[in-house]
Amino acid sequence: RCQTAATFERKLERAATKAASFAELIFVDGPVELPLQHGERVNTRGWWAEGEPRAADTGAVREVLERAWAELGPFDGVLGFSEGASAALVCCALAKEARQCATVDCSVPAFHALRCAILAGAPLPPEGLPLPLGQASLHFASAADTVVPIADSRRCAAAFSHAEFIEHDGGHTAPQRAEDVRRLASFLEKQRDAIFPRSAGAGVIGAHEGEDPNVCEEQRDELEALSAMFSEEELYRALPAWPVRVAVRLNHGSDGFAALRFTLPPAYPQAAHCFCELDAQDLGLQAHERELLDAVEAAREPLGCPSVLAMV
Repeated sequence: RCQTAATFERKLERAATKAASFAELIFVDGPVELPLQHGERVNTRGWWAEGEPRAADTGAVREVLERAWAELGPFDGVLGFSEGASAALVCCALAKEARQCATVDCSVPAFHALRCAILAGAPLPPEGLPLPLGQASLHFASAADTVVPIADSRRCAAAFSHAEFIEHDGGHTAPQRAEDVRRLASFLEKQRDAIFPRSAGAGVIGAHEGEDPNVCEEQRDELEALSAMFSEEELYRALPAWPVRVAVRLNHGSDGFAALRFTLPPAYPQAAHCFCELDAQDLGLQAHERELLDAVEAAREPLGCPSVLAMV
């Protein structure tokens, strides 16, 4: 509360830099525009209006989260600070609701892919949450916090089945200390490795019987083409099956692991581009990451055409 997506991004700049090789952070404004305060030039934002009960079914909050998922996602995790942590819990609840949805045409977006949550200075959970929440979670809180009592943050952590709780002495703040930034980045890397294990032949790629019905025909066709081009040692497909995430292992003359990792958004390829990142242990490849990704991006096809085949 009382900040914007841009100001929160600046506060987490150190963490984003630390995790840049394996995580991309996207920042979203809350739905409530707050009045200008003395000395401010830009209206800050909040997630709930002043005096409004923080309920999990608040329409404006759900609308922002659903729009962000549809336009900017899919996402593997959610990160929130203070009131934003409450919004993050709503996101986790939507994931649980989506997993319980029995029909393909469920009105809840594909939040079922959400695997983890990072919360800092989190107040009591919003009313009406379907507890417990199943995401792996990392919590930062402080006994010196004069805004949110640490007892409330502990109760928030208790809403998760798999919670890690870190106490610091910095008061009401997002992770800033070097050790806290390291723990945050380590948590994100652990989640990434759970999605894309660093082992050859860890999974089989390609459309197959029982394919997730959300995977569109164009994506299925591209998966089949990739499976025909590469061996199982060179390709890996992460679970869950949707959204589609694949890794293509690179042969670069070094013993270190290196791969191009692709995420296919739900609207790919007709209305959205795939996302590509380089994952390399080799220091030589890391030093030339930007040039390598620029070369890969140069092969990207226009919207409407599959790009992974061209980019590998």
